[in-house]
Amino acid sequence: MKTIITIDKKDPRPKYFQIKEQFQQEIEIGKLEPFDRLPSETEVAERCNISRMTVRQAFTELEKDGLIFREHGKGTFVKEPKPEKKQVKLISLLFPDIEYFIHEVIKGIESFAYEKGYAVTLCNTEASQGKIENYLSMHGEDNVAGAIICLPENASLKQVEILTKAKIPFVIIDYCPRGAQADYIIFDNVVGAYKAVTRLIKLGHKRIAYIGRSIDHFTNKERLGGYKKALIEHGIKVEEELVIGIEELVWLVDSQEEQVEKCRWENKVKDEENFRKLLFQKGFPTAIFTFDDVYARAIFNFTKKLGLRIPEDIALVGYDNTEVAKSLEVPLTSVAPPKYELGRKAAEVLTKKVENRREGYVHIILKPELVIRSSCGARIRTGR
Repeated sequence: MKTIITIDKKDPRPKYFQIKEQFQQEIEIGKLEPFDRLPSETEVAERCNISRMTVRQAFTELEKDGLIFREHGKGTFVKEPKPEKKQVKLISLLFPDIEYFIHEVIKGIESFAYEKGYAVTLCNTEASQGKIENYLSMHGEDNVAGAIICLPENASLKQVEILTKAKIPFVIIDYCPRGAQADYIIFDNVVGAYKAVTRLIKLGHKRIAYIGRSIDHFTNKERLGGYKKALIEHGIKVEEELVIGIEELVWLVDSQEEQVEKCRWENKVKDEENFRKLLFQKGFPTAIFTFDDVYARAIFNFTKKLGLRIPEDIALVGYDNTEVAKSLEVPLTSVAPPKYELGRKAAEVLTKKVENRREGYVHIILKPELVIRSSCGARIRTGR
């Protein structure tokens, strides 16, 4: 017998249990290897001076535990252990709208995560603080290593503090309240807007309009700040009548089933007629910088209805460098945030945090570049 099995008469435990325990120990330490043949029930019974029924009970327990298997007419053998199931490391993306965030960011996250052995899942929070908190709570119980969160723009410091109580690490991207004690990676919207407006100034424009979102919108504040900074640093007065807030864009379908944009204006500009007056007033703007490419497309289509040409009559610059910028009838000059880089950086920061390879918080601000296309090539004209 390769393995010596003995019975300790002073041991109060059942004899079958002693036999089972000794075989189990031999298997666990590798003395008995997979597919090794165990001694027969008769051999063990004779050596230990016990009944075959006692040995059979021990073998039955070992078989139930998945340590041995029997083949009729051949004997009892050590079972090959099942390979440990590899635990998939999962990163959860908590975004306010599945359609909202740019594909390049997700591609960047997935690229780095895949290289490091992580999978990625996408959750739609619908810009709800409650859903973000619930997802983090659920993930704490699941097989989720960490989360990358895109907060709604009205998120407060207190809301971020609540998130820090989650059981899993997370990184915030795109927007984070100032002073937050959390890891975040964001874009420098001020620099992006500054570059766009500086380009228009270098083309000779001095009356440059800004068409953006609600005054309370955080990203809009930053881009408006960059717009004003560029004007001031180049000695150009900021004219408030050229700063226009648009609450939202409403998509309509006309009788020809063609998609057109119609803007609903707030504050200084209440309707299309007032916007028309702005364009044709004395000292009209010769260039327009918009909050993003979608707004730029709406302005492009509206100015086209008025008989104005871009860039011949008015220069136009957007923001985000989306497919809209590339596919517009006149290709749109647009600010390009490094979305793919943001995605990879977010995944890198998170995985290092998950693997306990750093302490403290990481704050990264990425600078955008300006992608120049045809729409900003207008030069100042003396009249229309």
